[in-house]
Amino acid sequence: MGNREALLEGAKRCLLEKGYGRTTARDIADAAGVSLAAIGYHYGSKESLLEQAFMAAMEDWFADDEDDRHQEAPAGSLERFQAFFGEVLASFPAQEPLLRLNMEMGLEGMHNPSLAAFMAQAVQQGREGLAEAVGGLDPARDGELAQQVGSFYSVLMTGLVAQYLMDRERFPSASDLTAGLRFIAERARKD
Repeated sequence: MGNREALLEGAKRCLLEKGYGRTTARDIADAAGVSLAAIGYHYGSKESLLEQAFMAAMEDWFADDEDDRHQEAPAGSLERFQAFFGEVLASFPAQEPLLRLNMEMGLEGMHNPSLAAFMAQAVQQGREGLAEAVGGLDPARDGELAQQVGSFYSVLMTGLVAQYLMDRERFPSASDLTAGLRFIAERARKD
């Protein structure tokens, strides 16, 4: 592994262990076993490295989801919705440091315009990925509909992360979410 890759891996470890606000450039260099100057040489800044490390950690999370049972159900169906969110919710305990980091970086963006812009782009990528994975929509082909559906799933995901971190005692299951969505959809059809 070269210095660039070692820095990325070291930054991921530091982010997950210490969080965004408490990770220093020295922490990353020490975790990677490289000089402090290597961060600037390979990534330009600590912040740029941390952003890339965050995205890599998010990609690792979804790449680790080898089950992909949700893909057996038709795109956009309640069955796919339940299977997808069942897989995601089952991964939450192992991904707790990443869930906390996601919330921390979102909140930190309120005071850091550069981080806010980065997080806005990350959220948009999440919307597009969710529209595709759950709804079977292609953002390039389905445009505004993919954006709307992806936004719905993204809001749901953000709320699930917040509830998991704050109230595990009453945390919903994928079956609970599906029952709620079914009720809302049936009620909306009657109106």
